[in-house]
Amino acid sequence: MWLEGVNRLELISRFNWIDIFIGCVVFRILWISFRGGIVLEFFKLLGTIFAIYLSLHYYISLSKFVQLLSGLEIIPEGIFCFFWFCILATCGYMISLLIRELLAKFIKTEIAETVNHWGGLILGTFRGVLLTGLLLFILAISTVNYFPSSIKHSNFGIFFVRAPVVVYRGIWEGVTSRFFTDEKYNQAINEIEERFIK
Repeated sequence: MWLEGVNRLELISRFNWIDIFIGCVVFRILWISFRGGIVLEFFKLLGTIFAIYLSLHYYISLSKFVQLLSGLEIIPEGIFCFFWFCILATCGYMISLLIRELLAKFIKTEIAETVNHWGGLILGTFRGVLLTGLLLFILAISTVNYFPSSIKHSNFGIFFVRAPVVVYRGIWEGVTSRFFTDEKYNQAINEIEERFIK
């Protein structure tokens, strides 16, 4: 575990703004998911998962392609990677919400209020972990060393930043590698993960 062997004093000393950020984002998502209900939260969770896979799988290859095509080799590759990661993640999330809006015009659902609220909260818990992890992963690949260092030396940053990696790896092993054999696993994800578990 990421906190194995850490005593209480060390927990206090490791507490930083990353932990506060995690708490704020997760709490807000839980509150929104409880109020929004299970159907909306289901599509948001799918959107988060799709955003994770799309961004983690393609951000390096896309940034290299665009950089080569645009002739902007003078700009550091890390900046391109950061920018396109954000674009891919945003597009992946918005596509799922668009699909939800289209389906809502044709499919009407009525769910008991208790099931709707608490089901939304349960799904929101998963989304909270994954979306927070995705946001931290964005910071982890930034060209500013302060962000990865803050994540590594926080109490909960390592757990959350690894969450999207686990999802990406699971989708790759369970789906992509079996049905899309021409695709290649993004090995850079493992390298980034290793920076936080060493």
